[in-house]
Amino acid sequence: MTRHESITIVRHMSVEELTKIIKSIEKDVKILQRLYFIKFRYEGLKC
Repeated sequence: MTRHESITIVRHMSVEELTKIIKSIEKDVKILQRLYFIKFRYEGLKC
């Protein structure tokens, strides 16, 4: 038995476009985490 959606979803982009955006943001997050790691090490903190 399937459940009926109570909220209508309006698609403004394709799944492929959305996936591309998600992957680019994931890369940015990984770079940001690495930069914070380096900064913390410069400050003498142990991670």
